[in-house]
Amino acid sequence: MLLIAVGIAFVLAVVYMFLLYCCAKLMIWITFLGFFVLLAIIGGFFYDKANNAFDSGDQLNYKILAIIFWCIDGALFLLVCCLYDDIQLALTIIQVSGRFIFGNCSVFITPFVAIAFSCLFCAYWIAVVVYIYSIGEVTQYNNTPFASVKWDNNTRNLWYYHLFALFWVIAFVIAVLQFIVAATAAQWYFSSNSDAAGSGSTCKSLYWTVRYHLGSLAFGSLILAIVMFIRFIFEYMKVTWTEIIL
Repeated sequence: MLLIAVGIAFVLAVVYMFLLYCCAKLMIWITFLGFFVLLAIIGGFFYDKANNAFDSGDQLNYKILAIIFWCIDGALFLLVCCLYDDIQLALTIIQVSGRFIFGNCSVFITPFVAIAFSCLFCAYWIAVVVYIYSIGEVTQYNNTPFASVKWDNNTRNLWYYHLFALFWVIAFVIAVLQFIVAATAAQWYFSSNSDAAGSGSTCKSLYWTVRYHLGSLAFGSLILAIVMFIRFIFEYMKVTWTEIIL
């Protein structure tokens, strides 16, 4: 079921990107128009309820709701009018993004490769966690027939090191994925001109990653891993202290 859900989500994402590639501006403006009409209809619905209500209090409440929805509708309409140029620029960027993706279909494969590698590493990480957990002295757990493993400081430090490695590797995979996509987009953009569309190569981007930028990506992902590790410690302390207090 999970694979089916992933496949359906991928197909829907491709169809949506294709529609944005073909008619992004038309779709977005139709969405805006539909939203404005929807708010106006909701306001009209409450106003009609106010006219048909027998209680004066209900009439007042329905009229207030109708006015609120109409005011929100008008305010959003004025906001869209004020931001018309910015919205047009954003829609143009979306269209260009669609052209890049369908002109370089290999960028579709890159996230799946990253996900596959992350899954393999997580499977390895979990297997190592099982071995680390089994290191130590086996003792009885609170006078029950169950056993527990008592860690020493070296084993506990090994667990922290292994957990930090998970954060670092996952952050590094994400950084490499983002760099490959960004480098491919840069190749496509700077090779484009008014006569022909540009081209980008994910293989060349991967070569640039390994040859020139691997250290920078590793250092950046190290910073992110440190932040995630600190956040994990605080979350663990929060849960522990909450259990103690309660």
